[in-house]
Formats: sequence, structure tokens, C-alpha cells
Amino acid sequence: MKLVTIVLVILFIQPSYSASSPIRPISTKSEHIYGALNAPVSIIMYSDFSCPYCKKLRLTLKKFVNQSSGQVNWVYRHFPLENNSLGYLQQANAIECSGKMYGNESFWALTQNLFNLPNNTPENAQQFITLAAQKSNLNSKELMLCINSNKYQPLIEQDQKEAKELGLTGTPGVVFVNNKNNKIIVKQGALNYANLTKFSRAVVNSPSDDKLK
Repeated sequence: MKLVTIVLVILFIQPSYSASSPIRPISTKSEHIYGALNAPVSIIMYSDFSCPYCKKLRLTLKKFVNQSSGQVNWVYRHFPLENNSLGYLQQANAIECSGKMYGNESFWALTQNLFNLPNNTPENAQQFITLAAQKSNLNSKELMLCINSNKYQPLIEQDQKEAKELGLTGTPGVVFVNNKNNKIIVKQGALNYANLTKFSRAVVNSPSDDKLK
């Protein structure tokens, strides 16, 4: 898939965002990004481990990005639902800890393994995190120490606040970002491959509005 014809440059310029946009700038240094860092289009997924549709969309997004020839990347952000128990928040903290402690590949590996565990329930969060960490070749004891510190809880809450400001009411929330002109398209639900193609193309050709829905 080729969305636009672009001239490749050596230096990647970080996109700037208009004051009216509730989305914070995508950071290639601190964000969890799957795909080419300099892709002209980013798809931000606001996700929660209690959401079966997030699991479904994750697989579609991975395939879509892999087949985009570097034109699209996927940015993971959190949207823990308010009626969720502490267990799912622990899992959100777990993937943040894995990324900061062991790197981006470990973040995506642990995310995948947590989603793939059968009967993942919040009541057994620590057990599931330990199992997923082992499958991801991570030190589960170190990981649990980081999780219990709640070090990354403010970041998770920041993502949650951002999702609400975008008008999202459930998961998955999906935002298509044109990294050239900062335009966004906001959608909600488990979009299929055709939808991802449609809105990725639309945000490239979007008018001058700051936010489209």
C-alpha cells in the first residue's frame, strides 16, 4: 500500500500540533511506536486490556502497518475504563515498565502476550503478568517491583484524559494523524483493514480543519 509519494530526507522533523488539538505531540523518543518512526501517517490506538475489540484491532493494525511500506506507524496509548479493577491498571503499568526497562521490542512483546493469555482476568493480574513476562523473556520480579511503584500511573492517566478530551467514550479509540500538517481523524471501535486504509488516505488529503470525525 502506498498512500502518498514522498521525498525521503535524512532528518526526521518532529511534527508540531496546533493549540486547539487535545493530542500531545507524538514523541519518537518516549512513545511506543510500531513501524517506521518517520512515517507520514500515525495511527494512535487508545487501548485497555479488558477490551476484546482492542485485541482484534491490534492484529489488524500490525498487519496494516507491516504492509504500508513505511507510510504508516502505530502509536500505543492507554485508555483504562473507569469501571475497571486495579488488575487491568497493573497490566497497563506492566507494559510501560517493560518498555522503559527493556526497550520498545519488549513493550510490544509483553503487550501481545498479555492480550493472548486465555481467561485474562483482573483478579489474577499478577499471575498473568508473570506468565506473560516469562513468555516475553523478561525478569518478572524486576517488572513487579516497577509495577508496584506506580511510577507510570501519571502517564496512563494522561492518556486517559487525552482520550476523553477527544470525545472517546470506549475502547478502542483510534486517531489518524497526518504528521505533515497535524490534521487528525477520530474514530472508535475495531476498524477493519479497509477502514484503516480509508481513513489513513483521508487524513493525508484532509481539509484545513484541526479535527475531523
